[in-house]
Amino acid sequence: MSFRNFTTGQSHSFGGTYLKLVPGETLVYMGIGHSPQSRRCSNYTVQ
Repeated sequence: MSFRNFTTGQSHSFGGTYLKLVPGETLVYMGIGHSPQSRRCSNYTVQ
Protein backbone atom coordinates (compact mmCIF):
# COMPACT_ATOMS: atom_id res chain seq x y z
CA MET A 1 0.00 0.00 0.00
CA SER A 2 1.21 3.53 -0.52
CA PHE A 3 0.18 7.06 0.36
CA ARG A 4 1.08 10.28 -1.47
CA ASN A 5 1.26 13.71 0.13
CA PHE A 6 -0.25 15.92 -2.59
CA THR A 7 1.29 19.05 -1.06
CA THR A 8 4.90 17.83 -1.11
CA GLY A 9 4.59 15.09 -3.76
CA GLN A 10 6.29 12.55 -1.48
CA SER A 11 5.07 8.95 -1.40
CA HIS A 12 5.34 6.35 1.37
CA SER A 13 4.89 2.60 0.79
CA PHE A 14 4.49 -0.21 3.28
CA GLY A 15 3.25 -3.76 3.64
CA GLY A 16 3.40 -6.50 6.18
CA THR A 17 2.48 -9.94 7.45
CA TYR A 18 -0.02 -11.17 10.01
CA LEU A 19 1.93 -13.25 12.54
CA LYS A 20 -0.94 -14.27 14.82
CA LEU A 21 -4.71 -13.87 14.61
CA VAL A 22 -7.11 -15.05 17.31
CA PRO A 23 -10.58 -13.65 16.38
CA GLY A 24 -11.93 -11.27 19.01
CA GLU A 25 -8.76 -11.60 21.09
CA THR A 26 -5.32 -10.93 19.56
CA LEU A 27 -3.80 -9.58 16.35
CA VAL A 28 -0.03 -9.52 15.85
CA TYR A 29 1.20 -7.80 12.67
CA MET A 30 4.71 -7.18 11.31
CA GLY A 31 4.78 -3.93 9.32
CA ILE A 32 7.51 -3.31 6.74
CA GLY A 33 8.36 0.14 5.35
CA HIS A 34 9.45 0.13 1.69
CA SER A 35 10.63 3.69 1.17
CA PRO A 36 14.38 4.42 1.36
CA GLN A 37 13.77 6.70 4.38
CA SER A 38 11.87 4.06 6.42
CA ARG A 39 13.14 0.60 5.47
CA ARG A 40 12.46 -1.11 8.76
CA CYS A 41 10.22 -3.70 10.40
CA SER A 42 7.94 -3.08 13.36
CA ASN A 43 5.73 -5.53 15.24
CA TYR A 44 2.30 -4.41 16.41
CA THR A 45 0.09 -6.28 18.89
CA VAL A 46 -3.61 -5.44 19.41
CA GLN A 47 -5.52 -7.17 22.19
